[in-house]
Amino acid sequence: MEYVYNARILAKYTIQRCIHFSKKYTFYISTDISDLAKSVYDKVIRANAIFPTNYDELKKRKNLLVDAKLDLISMVSKIELAQEIIKIKEGSIIHWLGLIDKEMKLIKGVIEKDKERFKFDE
Repeated sequence: MEYVYNARILAKYTIQRCIHFSKKYTFYISTDISDLAKSVYDKVIRANAIFPTNYDELKKRKNLLVDAKLDLISMVSKIELAQEIIKIKEGSIIHWLGLIDKEMKLIKGVIEKDKERFKFDE
C-alpha cells in the first residue's frame, strides 16, 4: 500500500510545484508534468484494486504498474527539461526526483512480490 500513498504524495507535490511555474509555461510543460503525476496515481490505485484470481487479472495489474513506471520515466525527462528552461530550485528538484525514485522502487517491489505470491497458468 505504500506505493499508493507515495504516488499520492508525488501527485500532490507535483501539482504544488507546477502551480509555481509562470503561467506562460502552463501549456508547454507544467500541464504535461502534472498530468503524468496524476496518471501514475490513477494507475497505482487501479492496480491496487485488482486482486488477481487468474492470469489475465494478474497481467492487467502488472500492465498498469509497468505503465505507471513509464509515466515516471517521462516525468523525469519533462522535469529535467523544465529545469533547463525555468531554473527550479535545486532542493525542490532533489526532493521531487527522490519521490519519483522511491515510487519506481516501490512499484518494482510490488511487481516482484506479485510474481512470488500469484502463480497462474497462462
